Amino acid sequence: MVNIYYDLLDLQHDKNYTIFLSISVDGGKSYNILSQGLTGDIGEKIAPGEGKHIIWNTGVVFDSLFCTDLRFRLAVMNTDSITLQSKTGLFYIDRNSRGYEEYKNDKDGSILIKIPAGEFRMGTPAGEGEIDEHPQHKVYLNEYYIGKYEVTNEQFEQFINATGYATDAEKKGRGILIEGDKWVEKEGVNWRYYNSTEREKHPVVLVSWNDTQAYCVWARLQLPTEAEWEKAARGMDGREYPWGNDWNAAKCISKETDTDFIISKKGYVDMGESKSTLPVGSYSNGTSVYGCYDLAGNAWEWCNDWYGGYYTSGLYQNPKGPLLGDHRVLRGGSFYSVSWTCRSAFRIWSEPSFQRPLYGFRVSLSK
Repeated sequence: MVNIYYDLLDLQHDKNYTIFLSISVDGGKSYNILSQGLTGDIGEKIAPGEGKHIIWNTGVVFDSLFCTDLRFRLAVMNTDSITLQSKTGLFYIDRNSRGYEEYKNDKDGSILIKIPAGEFRMGTPAGEGEIDEHPQHKVYLNEYYIGKYEVTNEQFEQFINATGYATDAEKKGRGILIEGDKWVEKEGVNWRYYNSTEREKHPVVLVSWNDTQAYCVWARLQLPTEAEWEKAARGMDGREYPWGNDWNAAKCISKETDTDFIISKKGYVDMGESKSTLPVGSYSNGTSVYGCYDLAGNAWEWCNDWYGGYYTSGLYQNPKGPLLGDHRVLRGGSFYSVSWTCRSAFRIWSEPSFQRPLYGFRVSLSK
């Protein structure tokens, strides 16, 4: 499936329009009008407005489609009086080694994995885990997409350069460093401090929940809900860690990971006695059942939900957490975590404006 978003800005007094979609698979040298596999805001009598959405089922036209320079054109019949503002879309790449479809977001370059619809068990059985992981309960999620990797410094810098956005730490004028095993707040520290020519592929850190929201608006994506994040990490069989039920310090970056292995990875930056993030995707042996990397360790990942002490939303289908709250949820552990806190059901929380050199995020997209 390819998702295409656009705004239809009216200059002819609420007139309806006919919208055509053309595709080029040769980098724009030639275009052909698509007529099959299209649903949504396409065809005749399309009213003006923002947030128009076209879904193209590529399988109706192509048995397979792989293109490194796929381009679209939106055209309008019999008028030059409106403007079509193209938004982002997801473009099919291929199936990954786990057999799940992967798509590329044309705005920020994120690779997203399509997670099939279905039911899974969220939380931890009674008598195990932490109190806020109870009660374990069944949840049904519609099909959705989630980032294969955490968002990197390189991607975040692209967003900053495009928008001029200032993060909460930049506005505050100071941020947190880890010196040895101590937290130290210093002037001038923000996400840029953790970005360099050797760290462009590391997950961006020292970003607040507010910062992630600004990024997602720009990229036309979302943060995953807690349920979406947990399903991507645990799969349908409720595994304790993304790779299975047994802890293995060689399958993610954490406080318990062997230092010799860490410093052998390109891009490692010594942060004193404590460890550091690593380039995203460093642990091919630690992926989830769907093929997502770094769902344990590396950086804590912001979720969209407000934090609730218990799973109290009561919703079986597509839960989005409490309606209100003071703190947002983070999942997955970091390079500074121990095995217990890298479990896929483990939860922490933080104020939306708060940042740490442990806090990062990955993107998602749900229908």
